[in-house]
Amino acid sequence: MSESARDLLVRGVAAAKAGEAKEARFFLEWVLRSEPTDDQRIEACLWLSDLSDDVAEQRSWLEDVLARQPSDPRAQRKLAMLNGGLRSDELVDADALPATAPPSGEAPVLQVDCLNCGAALLALAGVPRLGCAYCGAVIDVGAAGAKLQTKPARRRGARAGRRASARIGEGNLVVELARLRGHRPAQPVLNVTCRGCSAAFIVPPEHPSLRCPYCHAVHVVDEADTSSQMAPDLMLPVQVDHDQSLERLARWASEQKLNSPQVELEGFYVPFWAFEMAGEITSQVFRDDPRQPLVVAEATDRLPLRVSLCVPATERHPRLMKAVAQATAADSALPFEPLLLSGWLAESYQIPLSQAAIVARGEAVSRVRSESRGWFLGRSSYDTSTVFVEDFRLLLIPLWLGELAEEAGGGEVCVHGLTAQVYAEKP
Repeated sequence: MSESARDLLVRGVAAAKAGEAKEARFFLEWVLRSEPTDDQRIEACLWLSDLSDDVAEQRSWLEDVLARQPSDPRAQRKLAMLNGGLRSDELVDADALPATAPPSGEAPVLQVDCLNCGAALLALAGVPRLGCAYCGAVIDVGAAGAKLQTKPARRRGARAGRRASARIGEGNLVVELARLRGHRPAQPVLNVTCRGCSAAFIVPPEHPSLRCPYCHAVHVVDEADTSSQMAPDLMLPVQVDHDQSLERLARWASEQKLNSPQVELEGFYVPFWAFEMAGEITSQVFRDDPRQPLVVAEATDRLPLRVSLCVPATERHPRLMKAVAQATAADSALPFEPLLLSGWLAESYQIPLSQAAIVARGEAVSRVRSESRGWFLGRSSYDTSTVFVEDFRLLLIPLWLGELAEEAGGGEVCVHGLTAQVYAEKP
């Protein structure tokens, strides 16, 4: 650490806190001319941005910080306020949060009759297609003669302000945490645990019973089963109906030269964590510094990193779900609304965000290493400490899941409810 730069920084910060802006600026700018460490330079730039009255100068200091430390939350938050992405009246004290969630909005509700089995389904206005959980058909809402319900559906406040076209990556984790909705309380959902296999599911509104897609046990839904948990943020709409999934599975079996599969497919939503990872990977060389008691790592080159990926939030069928996660993008996802389940069950997440974030970070680095092999050639050491979670969402993906018979190879198999891609897990 540069001793002179440290002393100057201490004096500059003390002057800034005392309201002596001119003196503080003098010492802080002197820090930048005194061969400071990266941490000292970042601290000085942040204080200089606070002292400046010129917006362009503030932005310049903050961009200097983010060029050296892209994950610095203070610089991200201040730059978001300068750019209009965060207003001062949206800032919240995380130590004094309100006990209740923000007031809910209202969304028009449509009643849709399934053209295949006649089941009455509910949907939000503007959703083009629905998957019927009773017969497995996918219905065109306009062609089904949807009728407007007289009683509007309450939507959760955390989602009411989101546009229907919300996409992964539009938000920023640091900015969201500065807002009240970044600290939203757990939402009450009807969460039923199967007594046969202990799988837990979010049950659609007005759903009197459920059949577990894993063990096929049948349960009567009781309002006493309601529990509070983090509700999903997004969901991918069902595009592949039951008959189409069976047809696609038959074609897959033929391509794999397997016997025609006799399998019962169950359609339901499976939870995944969708992440936006950002930051940079820095190559390092180690040198001896007579001023330091330890060997010093010196950065020589930087590789920017920005990766979108999904990580399973369920502990069941890990290899199968990992394959689904690697092949799924959340670009066409809609904001979660229980009515959009249309009778489909949604499995509750079991893998916590903290655990999934560690997996996502490792996968992001591995993906960049695979895609940029040339950059890593000849570099014996590199630092990934600045790779961070920029944004995250809990995403529901529709899947048709079943078990192949022994004559067809055995093992679990699933058909993606959006792409019709088949994934199989050997026993």
